Amino acid sequence: RARMVNDVALKLFKGYGIGIDSYVLRVFNRWGELLFETNDLSEGWDGTYQGALCPQGSYVYAVDLTNVFGRFKRYRGMVLLLPSPGSPLPN
Repeated sequence: RARMVNDVALKLFKGYGIGIDSYVLRVFNRWGELLFETNDLSEGWDGTYQGALCPQGSYVYAVDLTNVFGRFKRYRGMVLLLPSPGSPLPN
């Protein structure tokens, strides 16, 4: 559930950047169901859906943004959800 960088757990999957005028982050499960959506760069997906931890696995993300110069950019990819060290796995 967390990505480890220099032994520090990152518990949110979120965007970042400067010069961004508008932004939307969406996370989907393997069946295309929308699990998370935000247009706030300070918010991120914590690996839950409707208050419950999602199963370990791959999830699709989609980011649409427009910069301050009006240029639109679309990013798509996968994020791997893993349990935090020592945390129980969901059923």
